[in-house]
Amino acid sequence: MRVYISGQIAGLEEQVARERFESAETLLSDIGLIPVNPLSNGLHFTARWEEHIVKDIELLMGCDAIMLLDNWAESKGARIERNVAEEMGLKVLHEQTITDESLVKRIRLAIAEVTGLKHQQYSNLRRFREGYYCRLIFTHHCLVKNSLTADEVASLLNRQNQDVRRYRRMYYQEYDFNKAFRNWADRVKDRLARKHLMVKENA
Repeated sequence: MRVYISGQIAGLEEQVARERFESAETLLSDIGLIPVNPLSNGLHFTARWEEHIVKDIELLMGCDAIMLLDNWAESKGARIERNVAEEMGLKVLHEQTITDESLVKRIRLAIAEVTGLKHQQYSNLRRFREGYYCRLIFTHHCLVKNSLTADEVASLLNRQNQDVRRYRRMYYQEYDFNKAFRNWADRVKDRLARKHLMVKENA
Protein backbone atom coordinates (compact mmCIF):
# COMPACT_ATOMS: atom_id res chain seq x y z
CA MET A 1 0.00 0.00 0.00
CA ARG A 2 1.39 3.40 -1.03
CA VAL A 3 1.12 5.98 1.74
CA TYR A 4 1.59 9.72 1.19
CA ILE A 5 3.29 11.51 4.10
CA SER A 6 1.67 14.81 5.03
CA GLY A 7 2.89 17.33 7.57
CA GLN A 8 4.33 20.77 8.15
CA ILE A 9 7.11 21.85 5.80
CA ALA A 10 6.69 25.62 5.40
CA GLY A 11 8.36 27.50 8.22
CA LEU A 12 10.83 24.70 8.99
CA GLU A 13 14.51 24.64 8.12
CA GLU A 14 15.17 22.32 5.19
CA GLN A 15 17.32 19.87 7.20
CA VAL A 16 14.74 19.67 9.99
CA ALA A 17 11.92 19.02 7.53
CA ARG A 18 13.90 16.39 5.61
CA GLU A 19 14.86 14.51 8.77
CA ARG A 20 11.24 14.56 9.93
CA PHE A 21 9.92 13.13 6.67
CA GLU A 22 12.74 10.61 6.34
CA SER A 23 11.90 9.29 9.82
CA ALA A 24 8.30 8.91 8.68
CA GLU A 25 9.51 7.01 5.60
CA THR A 26 11.42 4.58 7.81
CA LEU A 27 8.41 4.16 10.10
CA LEU A 28 6.17 3.16 7.19
CA SER A 29 8.77 0.92 5.57
CA ASP A 30 9.27 -0.94 8.85
CA ILE A 31 5.68 -2.17 8.78
CA GLY A 32 5.70 -3.10 5.11
CA LEU A 33 4.11 0.02 3.60
CA ILE A 34 5.46 2.04 0.66
CA PRO A 35 6.14 5.66 1.72
CA VAL A 36 5.70 8.59 -0.66
CA ASN A 37 7.68 11.60 0.51
CA PRO A 38 6.58 15.01 -0.87
CA LEU A 39 10.13 16.30 -0.36
CA SER A 40 11.13 13.95 -3.16
CA ASN A 41 8.70 15.56 -5.62
CA GLY A 42 11.45 16.85 -7.92
CA LEU A 43 11.07 20.50 -6.93
CA HIS A 44 13.68 22.54 -5.10
CA PHE A 45 12.87 23.05 -1.42
CA THR A 46 12.62 26.82 -1.95
CA ALA A 47 10.23 26.60 -4.92
CA ARG A 48 6.97 28.52 -4.57
CA TRP A 49 4.37 27.03 -2.23
CA GLU A 50 1.82 26.91 -5.05
CA GLU A 51 4.16 24.78 -7.16
CA HIS A 52 4.74 22.38 -4.29
CA ILE A 53 1.07 21.90 -3.43
CA VAL A 54 0.15 21.13 -7.06
CA LYS A 55 2.94 18.58 -7.34
CA ASP A 56 2.13 17.11 -3.94
CA ILE A 57 -1.55 16.62 -4.78
CA GLU A 58 -0.44 14.74 -7.90
CA LEU A 59 1.66 12.43 -5.71
CA LEU A 60 -1.20 12.02 -3.24
CA MET A 61 -3.60 10.95 -5.98
CA GLY A 62 -1.31 8.05 -6.82
CA CYS A 63 -1.50 6.71 -3.27
CA ASP A 64 -3.84 4.45 -1.33
CA ALA A 65 -3.60 6.30 1.98
CA ILE A 66 -2.28 9.42 3.67
CA MET A 67 -0.33 9.50 6.94
CA LEU A 68 -0.70 12.70 8.91
CA LEU A 69 2.35 13.66 10.93
CA ASP A 70 1.73 14.98 14.43
CA ASN A 71 2.18 18.59 13.26
CA TRP A 72 -0.15 18.33 10.24
CA ALA A 73 -2.80 20.71 11.62
CA GLU A 74 -0.23 23.54 11.69
CA SER A 75 0.23 23.32 7.92
CA LYS A 76 -2.17 24.81 5.37
CA GLY A 77 -0.84 22.41 2.74
CA ALA A 78 -1.30 19.36 4.96
CA ARG A 79 -4.86 20.42 5.80
CA ILE A 80 -5.62 20.70 2.08
CA GLU A 81 -4.03 17.29 1.47
CA ARG A 82 -6.08 15.73 4.26
CA ASN A 83 -9.29 17.15 2.79
CA VAL A 84 -8.40 15.91 -0.70
CA ALA A 85 -7.59 12.45 0.67
CA GLU A 86 -10.92 12.26 2.48
CA GLU A 87 -12.83 13.38 -0.63
CA MET A 88 -11.02 10.72 -2.67
CA GLY A 89 -11.86 8.04 -0.12
CA LEU A 90 -8.24 7.35 0.80
CA LYS A 91 -7.47 5.75 4.13
CA VAL A 92 -6.35 8.37 6.67
CA LEU A 93 -3.60 7.20 9.03
CA HIS A 94 -2.05 9.05 11.95
CA GLU A 95 1.63 9.04 12.85
CA GLN A 96 1.12 8.02 16.49
CA THR A 97 -1.05 5.06 15.50
CA ILE A 98 1.58 3.86 13.02
CA THR A 99 4.32 4.41 15.60
CA ASP A 100 2.47 2.22 18.09
CA GLU A 101 1.94 -0.48 15.44
CA SER A 102 5.62 -0.43 14.52
CA LEU A 103 6.73 -0.73 18.14
CA VAL A 104 4.29 -3.56 18.82
CA LYS A 105 5.56 -5.39 15.76
CA ARG A 106 9.15 -5.09 17.02
CA ILE A 107 8.14 -6.51 20.40
CA ARG A 108 6.39 -9.44 18.72
CA LEU A 109 9.42 -10.12 16.54
CA ALA A 110 11.83 -9.99 19.48
CA ILE A 111 9.69 -12.44 21.45
CA ALA A 112 9.45 -14.74 18.43
CA GLU A 113 13.21 -14.65 17.93
CA VAL A 114 13.91 -15.58 21.57
CA THR A 115 11.11 -18.06 22.23
CA GLY A 116 10.12 -19.41 18.83
CA LEU A 117 6.50 -18.52 19.61
CA LYS A 118 4.45 -16.31 17.31
CA HIS A 119 2.02 -13.77 18.70
CA GLN A 120 -1.09 -15.79 17.86
CA GLN A 121 0.32 -18.75 19.80
CA TYR A 122 0.43 -16.88 23.12
CA SER A 123 -2.50 -14.51 22.55
CA ASN A 124 -5.05 -17.30 22.13
CA LEU A 125 -6.95 -18.79 25.07
CA ARG A 126 -4.77 -21.88 25.36
CA ARG A 127 -2.88 -21.97 28.67
CA PHE A 128 0.77 -23.04 28.82
CA ARG A 129 3.75 -21.76 30.78
CA GLU A 130 5.78 -20.49 27.83
CA GLY A 131 2.77 -18.58 26.53
CA TYR A 132 2.29 -17.02 29.95
CA TYR A 133 5.92 -15.88 29.98
CA CYS A 134 5.46 -14.33 26.54
CA ARG A 135 2.36 -12.45 27.66
CA LEU A 136 4.25 -11.01 30.65
CA ILE A 137 7.13 -9.85 28.46
CA PHE A 138 4.82 -8.45 25.77
CA THR A 139 2.80 -6.56 28.37
CA HIS A 140 5.90 -5.16 30.07
CA HIS A 141 7.33 -3.68 26.89
CA CYS A 142 3.99 -2.36 25.62
CA LEU A 143 2.97 -0.72 28.90
CA VAL A 144 6.22 0.29 30.54
CA LYS A 145 8.47 0.93 27.56
CA ASN A 146 6.02 2.18 24.93
CA SER A 147 3.15 3.69 26.91
CA LEU A 148 0.25 1.79 25.39
CA THR A 149 -2.84 1.60 27.58
CA ALA A 150 -3.93 -1.52 29.43
CA ASP A 151 -7.05 -1.66 27.25
CA GLU A 152 -4.94 -1.57 24.07
CA VAL A 153 -2.67 -4.36 25.31
CA ALA A 154 -5.67 -6.40 26.46
CA SER A 155 -7.12 -6.17 22.96
CA LEU A 156 -3.82 -7.29 21.41
CA LEU A 157 -3.63 -10.29 23.75
CA ASN A 158 -7.35 -11.18 23.64
CA ARG A 159 -7.51 -10.75 27.40
CA GLN A 160 -9.30 -8.57 29.93
CA ASN A 161 -7.95 -5.32 31.34
CA GLN A 162 -7.44 -6.91 34.77
CA ASP A 163 -5.38 -9.71 33.22
CA VAL A 164 -3.01 -7.18 31.70
CA ARG A 165 -2.63 -5.34 35.00
CA ARG A 166 -1.80 -8.64 36.68
CA TYR A 167 0.74 -9.44 33.97
CA ARG A 168 2.43 -6.11 34.62
CA ARG A 169 2.82 -6.92 38.33
CA MET A 170 3.84 -10.52 37.78
CA TYR A 171 6.60 -9.59 35.34
CA TYR A 172 8.74 -8.24 38.18
CA GLN A 173 8.02 -11.15 40.49
CA GLU A 174 8.93 -13.70 37.82
CA TYR A 175 12.00 -11.68 36.86
CA ASP A 176 13.30 -11.65 40.44
CA PHE A 177 12.69 -15.30 41.30
CA ASN A 178 12.48 -17.26 38.03
CA LYS A 179 15.82 -17.78 36.29
CA ALA A 180 14.31 -19.21 33.09
CA PHE A 181 11.92 -16.28 32.75
CA ARG A 182 14.67 -13.76 33.50
CA ASN A 183 16.79 -15.29 30.75
CA TRP A 184 13.99 -14.85 28.21
CA ALA A 185 13.21 -11.32 29.41
CA ASP A 186 16.84 -10.21 29.17
CA ARG A 187 17.27 -11.70 25.71
CA VAL A 188 14.12 -9.97 24.44
CA LYS A 189 15.36 -6.68 25.89
CA ASP A 190 18.72 -7.14 24.15
CA ARG A 191 17.05 -7.84 20.82
CA LEU A 192 14.82 -4.79 21.09
CA ALA A 193 17.96 -2.71 21.48
CA ARG A 194 19.08 -3.82 18.03
CA LYS A 195 18.26 -1.74 14.97
CA HIS A 196 17.07 -4.77 13.02
CA LEU A 197 15.38 -8.03 14.01
CA MET A 198 15.93 -11.18 12.00
CA VAL A 199 12.82 -13.29 12.52
CA LYS A 200 9.76 -12.71 10.35
CA GLU A 201 6.48 -13.16 12.17
CA ASN A 202 2.96 -13.01 10.76
CA ALA A 203 1.41 -10.93 13.53
